[in-house]
Amino acid sequence: ANAEWTAYNLEKGANQALAVVIFGHSLSSTSDGGPTKAYFEQLKGIAMSNSNLPFLFIEDYHWWEDAVFDDVPNLRRIALDDTITPTSITVDLNAAGGVQNIFQYNRRCWCTNDHRPTRLITYEEGSAC
Repeated sequence: ANAEWTAYNLEKGANQALAVVIFGHSLSSTSDGGPTKAYFEQLKGIAMSNSNLPFLFIEDYHWWEDAVFDDVPNLRRIALDDTITPTSITVDLNAAGGVQNIFQYNRRCWCTNDHRPTRLITYEEGSAC
C-alpha cells in the first residue's frame, strides 16, 4: 500500500517533483530483509518509471551504508547508523554526476571541534562537545 501511495502521488503531481527523499525503517535488520524490504523493491520500480527524478531512500540501521544501483541509476540508499551523529542532507538539483552528487550528506557535528560521535557521551555541565 505504501508503494502504491508513493506512485499515486508522483503521478498526481506529475512534473512538479524535482527530487524525492523518502525516510523508512531498516531494509536489512533481519535475514528476510527487514520491515521495508518489499517497499524498497517496489520503490526501485517506481524510480525506474520516473527516471528523470532523483530518488533518495534514507533508512535507520545499525551501521552506516551508502549504496547506488546500476539497474536504477537515479536511486541512492543511505542507511544511518544508530549513533548520535547528526546527518545533514543537501539536495543540489544542479549537480552533475548522478545521485551521488545530487544528494550530499554531512555527518560532522556542528559543534566547534567537529567531532564524529559514535556513542552517547555524557558531558559535564558547562563543557562543550
